[in-house]
Amino acid sequence: MTAPENFIPEEDLHAYVDRLLDESRHAEIEAVLEQDAELAARVNAYRAQNRALIDAFDPILDERVPERLIAAATRPQLSWWRQPQAAAAGVVLLLLGGALGWTARDYAPAPQVASAEAPYTKYAVSAHKIYTREVRHAVEVAAKEEKHLVRWLSKRLGHPLKIPTLKTLGFDLVGGRLLATPDDAHAAQFMFQDEKGRRLTLYVRSTAAAEPTSFRFEKDGDSSMFYWIENPFAYALIGPVKREELSKLSLAVYEQIAQ
Repeated sequence: MTAPENFIPEEDLHAYVDRLLDESRHAEIEAVLEQDAELAARVNAYRAQNRALIDAFDPILDERVPERLIAAATRPQLSWWRQPQAAAAGVVLLLLGGALGWTARDYAPAPQVASAEAPYTKYAVSAHKIYTREVRHAVEVAAKEEKHLVRWLSKRLGHPLKIPTLKTLGFDLVGGRLLATPDDAHAAQFMFQDEKGRRLTLYVRSTAAAEPTSFRFEKDGDSSMFYWIENPFAYALIGPVKREELSKLSLAVYEQIAQ
C-alpha cells in the first residue's frame, strides 16, 4: 500500500468531484491536489467516469416511452400475469434493465472495501467502548511489560507485531490485550492515553487474504475511527478526538508499522 493520500478518504474525493462538500473542505482538498499529482490524476479519472456515465445514459432519459408500454401500464387488469401485453411489457422492462446493467459494468467503479472490513471495524468499535471505560482492568498486560506484550500477541496473531509510539503526539501506551473474533481467530488491542484522560485504541487482526486498502474514516458517536488494511493485518485506530488530530495519529501509526 502506498502512503494514504494525505488522509483524504475515498468518500471525500467523490464528494469533491460531485461538488457536495462545503466551501472550506472543498478548498482544503483542492490545496492538496495542487501538491499531489497522483491524487489529482485519480480525481480527473473520477470526473471522466462521471462524464462517461452521463454520455452513455442521459440520452435514454429523453427517449419517449413506447405507447404499448404506457397502455399496458394504465389499462385496468385483474391479473396482469394473465394478459399477454402486460406480460410482454414486463419482459421488455426486465431485459432493458439487464441490458443497462450490463452496459454500466464498464463505467461502474470497482468496489474498494474488502469484505472483511465491515465485521472487523464493528468489533473494533465494540472493544473500544467496552475497555476504555474500565479503570483498573483496561488492559491485560501493562506498558511496563511491553516486550512481553509484543511477543505474546505476535505469537497469538501469527505474525510479528509492532506497537507504535505516540508519545510525541501526547499519548502514552497504557498496555494491551488479546481479543477473540467471531471467526475464532485472534485480535489485539493496544490502548493509549493522554494527560486529559482521553483514550485511543488500536485494533489489529490478521487478514492476510484481504486486499490492502487506503485509509477510511468513520464517526461513531463521540469517537472517530480511521481504518485500513496492510497485509498481514487490518487496523482500526479509534478515539474521542477530532478528525484532524486522529489523522495525524493514524499517519504516525502507519509510518511506524510499515517500516
